[in-house]
Amino acid sequence: MIAELGIESFHGAPIRGNDGKANGVLVVMDDEPMDRGDRRLGPTLELFAARAGAELARIQAEEEIRDSHERLEYRVSQQNKNCCTLRSD
Repeated sequence: MIAELGIESFHGAPIRGNDGKANGVLVVMDDEPMDRGDRRLGPTLELFAARAGAELARIQAEEEIRDSHERLEYRVSQQNKNCCTLRSD
């Protein structure tokens, strides 16, 4: 696939979760050789990978909070139904 795209060089950095485990890889590719003497590429890519990992963790936390809220709403509505049912008897 890389050859089909005409990729000549690439560099990657792991995208890590809060637990430190790699969840993916952020990769930059070029159709020309990258300058191995450029010391900015690695740290810059690692910075972006860390930011991507933090953003993925934030999205996951929001989803967990939303799911928890929906479960709580359901339980409260069920309790309200039970309460109203007891009063009507």
